Amino acid sequence: MATIIGTGISTKLDSFAAGKEAALNAYYQIGRNGPIAVIAFISTIFDQQETIKGIHSIIKDVPLIGCSSMGSISTYGSKRDSVAVFMLSSNSIEFTIGMGRKISKNSRFAGHKAAKQASDSAHNPKQAYIMLSNSTSGNNTDILRGSQEVLGTSFPIIGGGACNKSCFQKTYQYMGNEIETDSVAGVLLSGDIKLGIGKSSGWQPIGKSHKVTKVKSNIVKEIDKKIAVELYEEYFEKPFMELKNEGICSLGISYPIGTRLDNAKEYLMRVPLAIEENGGL
Repeated sequence: MATIIGTGISTKLDSFAAGKEAALNAYYQIGRNGPIAVIAFISTIFDQQETIKGIHSIIKDVPLIGCSSMGSISTYGSKRDSVAVFMLSSNSIEFTIGMGRKISKNSRFAGHKAAKQASDSAHNPKQAYIMLSNSTSGNNTDILRGSQEVLGTSFPIIGGGACNKSCFQKTYQYMGNEIETDSVAGVLLSGDIKLGIGKSSGWQPIGKSHKVTKVKSNIVKEIDKKIAVELYEEYFEKPFMELKNEGICSLGISYPIGTRLDNAKEYLMRVPLAIEENGGL
């Protein structure tokens, strides 16, 4: 049996029905070949528990991971407020999952735990790791470092952060029937598989460059030796309190901060989630 992939999507308003329809559409595409793994992306307009139940009504006990989303991109196009299901059937690929919790307390340990749980369950040569984490808590760089402690710094790791329909509000991560809010879910692909990974960003810098002159953990305190928020005050001609009351996050999504690391050709994009009382981002 070759490796077969099915994708399904639903925009039904009933949460259980949406999960069931998306899973059923993906299931039809793999025919009678039983799925070995499922990845689900669920908009936060849906009741997360009911949607997961709808998916499991089709896939039963097949391993599942996933996270909440604003919308979905699939072979059916781009859709907001949707449930998307990716289903894999193969006799040559092994799919093992793991989860690390409380990333806000110890991101590195959570990343390590998720990767180790997935790795310990694998019985074939490991090929690639996918991780989906809460984007509003913890430190994603530390989550990655924790994963690399298990898999190695040169091992292929890809992934992303869970989203919410509102700007970086509460997000969800899934493993099996579990739904968490402060965690990272990971899946390890092992076996006879060839993978290619690519990345790109369409963002281009505007205006002159700036230098971050003071940081604390993941908080930018100063840019060009000025309070960090002054950069947004200057560019958008909005006072501190207006930016704080409106929420910097929605503005930051459209105008993120791009950081160019040493010798890097691309920019590392960062969206400010909030403004501190002292003007830090």
